[in-house]
Amino acid sequence: MARRKAPGGGSKLEAKVAADLAALGLMEGCQRQYKFHPTRKWAADFAWESVECQLNKGWCMLKKIMLEVNGGTYLQGRHRGAHSRGVRQRQDYEKWSSASMLGWTLILVDSKDVRQGVHITRVLEAMGRN
Repeated sequence: MARRKAPGGGSKLEAKVAADLAALGLMEGCQRQYKFHPTRKWAADFAWESVECQLNKGWCMLKKIMLEVNGGTYLQGRHRGAHSRGVRQRQDYEKWSSASMLGWTLILVDSKDVRQGVHITRVLEAMGRN
């Protein structure tokens, strides 16, 4: 079975996302495993607490952006990832709903998105840099 954790914490998939973001200078202001909820122990894989985003017609606003990376979504049987199991999915829905209600712009990606570069496109779009 493949090693799930990369050196320094997080999964290999998260390490790739961090490297991709860093290569474009997008890790500036980003915190990994950021505890975003005031009472729960939930953490965001990647979080930007205060991003100045350019909007149409020159408007600017501050946003909170959260990127969640879900691996193992395409595995089958007993080796499938935690995010593809019923109980964990329900917990994720609760976490993501709470993040949304707390004002976070939530970006969800999986391994296929990361291979195709979708994670970068979505982060740039959320930041108004597309």
